[in-house]
Amino acid sequence: MPLHTMLFRLSQAQRKQLFDANNPTCLTSGQPKILRYLRHNGWKSQSEIAQNCSIEPPTASRLIESLLREKLIQRKDNEHDKRSYLIAITQKGIEQMERWDDYAQKFEHVLFDGMSPADLDQLRVWFNQMYINMTGRPLDE
Repeated sequence: MPLHTMLFRLSQAQRKQLFDANNPTCLTSGQPKILRYLRHNGWKSQSEIAQNCSIEPPTASRLIESLLREKLIQRKDNEHDKRSYLIAITQKGIEQMERWDDYAQKFEHVLFDGMSPADLDQLRVWFNQMYINMTGRPLDE
């Protein structure tokens, strides 16, 4: 089987399992990434969120609106730019993020079962290099 087919199937299986009906947080694809970014970076504009989370601006807008409806994030006017606003995670969002992290960690135990720590370290190197090849920047940026 070609490697690209294997990667696509793995990605589909991972997404299906993480975001299925057993997801205790009810977060959808893309939302954990935004919450994590805001948790570690404080108040940010929608364009900063889209750029730093590698999300297209229209998709970021939809995700942000859904997170606002669930009160997982909050927004305020940007006093330096009257045409935009700033967004931050709420306490409810932090709690949901913690539940998500617990859930994702359990999922990782299943996903990486049978792999040694050395295997996982090598996998991290390969994933990072593939990401650099696709985006021009490392995963941890």
